[in-house]
Amino acid sequence: MFFRPLLKIARRMKDSFHLSQIAGKIARKGDNSRLTSYDVINAYRFLLGRLPENAQVVLDKLQLKNFKNLRDEIIGCAEYKDKLSTTLPIFDVYQESPKIDINITSEKRQQLFNHIQKNWTDFGSAEPWWSVLTHPQYKTANISDTARDEFYKSGSSACRHIRATLTRCGLRMNFDQLNCLEFGCGAGRNLVHLARMFAHVTGVDISRPHLDKAAMAMDRYGLDNTGLLRLSDIADIDGYDKYDFIYSIIVLQHNPPPLIAEIIARLCNRLNRNGLFLFQVPDSIHGYEFDITAYLDNLSQETAMEMHALPQSEVNKIIAANDCRILEIHPDKDTGTHRICSYNYLVQKMA
Repeated sequence: MFFRPLLKIARRMKDSFHLSQIAGKIARKGDNSRLTSYDVINAYRFLLGRLPENAQVVLDKLQLKNFKNLRDEIIGCAEYKDKLSTTLPIFDVYQESPKIDINITSEKRQQLFNHIQKNWTDFGSAEPWWSVLTHPQYKTANISDTARDEFYKSGSSACRHIRATLTRCGLRMNFDQLNCLEFGCGAGRNLVHLARMFAHVTGVDISRPHLDKAAMAMDRYGLDNTGLLRLSDIADIDGYDKYDFIYSIIVLQHNPPPLIAEIIARLCNRLNRNGLFLFQVPDSIHGYEFDITAYLDNLSQETAMEMHALPQSEVNKIIAANDCRILEIHPDKDTGTHRICSYNYLVQKMA
């Protein structure tokens, strides 16, 4: 008899209650207050963003002693922690420096590069859009013209990111008079928008199939102020032109630390005087370390989207050693998990 009216209550609440109302009710609820069915449903909607699975779940929660116990049980569950993990990167201040091999032989460096190049070439051939944005609608089997347009439309966030970061630092740039390099341009998601912002944009990627998709996007959107370069070796960077602005987001993290370090150093030297370099790289990953011998001994032949980190202290040393200075470091949440602590760096070449 209890189940049917309870479900009616849930449906009615779903239609009539806004989250702001629920938040107010929860805030006014004392920790030792006696629980009601409304309390359980409110807590689920506000903390988990959904209704309880069924009436039995509500009955079970009513057995808890008070509202505090209900709240603690919900925020301690895996579902709530997963929701937090998409928004709140957490840095463990008690974590000691993990073992991170950075200085390696040229032979091992080449092994790393060849491995990453194969990985991303395979991704580009099989999943050129999903490998950039891992949403189901961007899978090759699901992609439609509408989804493809949404994919490229999402790249406008790059321009907002650049403008907001420069504004915080009190910088103004005449973008339409400057050239830009995007390192790790993939299928051209950001490049489409950077080309409308800067006088000329060059996109660089390690994967030829991704670059082919980027070229198609430039044609599709009628952009003729772009160039595309394939990175066949990290040393190629030294032969690039110099740029007023370099952009690299959600790219470096897919490379082992020795490659991240070398790429940052070489890109710092592709900046014009007073030029800016905005890039993102994780500082730490829970439980992560990088032992070059162990890594090479366990290389998988399967294509995998690896995640790596380079400690902020190492990034700072590289920037200083290459005649640059840090203007801003701000947290990044695009890695999608609280297990990874990631930052965006805005770096300027010294005048």
